[in-house]
Amino acid sequence: MEGSKILKISSFILKIIAILSMTVDHLGVIINSFYPDLNTLYTVCRYIGRLALPLFCFMIVEGVIHTKDIKKYVIRLGIMAVVIAIILAVFEYVPSLGLKELSFQGNIFMDLLLGALMLWALSQKENKKLRFLALIPIAISILSFVAKGIETSSYYTMEAYWYPQFLRLQYDWLSVLMILGFYGASYFADTYFEYQSQYSGLELDQVKGTATYRLAVNLISMTVVMGLNIVYYLFKYFAPTIVFWAPNVQIAGMAAGILLIFYNGKRGYNGKWFQYGSYLYYPIHILLLYGIVYLISLL
Repeated sequence: MEGSKILKISSFILKIIAILSMTVDHLGVIINSFYPDLNTLYTVCRYIGRLALPLFCFMIVEGVIHTKDIKKYVIRLGIMAVVIAIILAVFEYVPSLGLKELSFQGNIFMDLLLGALMLWALSQKENKKLRFLALIPIAISILSFVAKGIETSSYYTMEAYWYPQFLRLQYDWLSVLMILGFYGASYFADTYFEYQSQYSGLELDQVKGTATYRLAVNLISMTVVMGLNIVYYLFKYFAPTIVFWAPNVQIAGMAAGILLIFYNGKRGYNGKWFQYGSYLYYPIHILLLYGIVYLISLL
């Protein structure tokens, strides 16, 4: 079967799937805040929500690679990181809202912003010393993980005040390393096809842009998703008290790797309203879902 026959999903479709998955995930968290006895519904929503992270991380890499102005791209992510930080701070310090648990989820735009900054550093070709700056986002993601680990291992009797909740990443090293892995997928594909050129007679430039090359990158990206989720799952056995996300639930994120196989490398629909609306959707949908569930709870 030719690779082009299965490459049917554009970045637009992947983003829609990620947004829907995220919405279901947050719906589960908000419902649980008002109806903690609905454990089955909560668990199902969290499983569905695991698709979102790998897809958003993948889109960040695609965005950084194809954007015409990486500075504007990073600024947009930075603005959203600040907006979400403010919202989470309100959830944390105004307990009467009943959303303190949601404030503990972390700021996903911190994950995406640090990931984009890491890729910017790695893409520096004129001043290679700037590439070492990529270590800073990785270090911050590890510190976020350590802060959560201190609290979870002490069963929240100890709080890491030195790293405020609203500034923490949502997935810590898992998201940042996933972004790094997706970025490296093209490098590994290039290495493979350069090696194969001595047998096929086709230079790398002739292969790039073909369905075969795209499929190779997709398969490597799938391996990244599978591998990192398995590593996270193993924490269940050798360090169960320091992980913030339940490994049994997070392992469902591996399903996103299967979706990536079908990515065709094309943007698809990208109207201005959707481009900016996808950023605004995050705070709006949380507030809207909260409002709806809150009104239902009053009935």
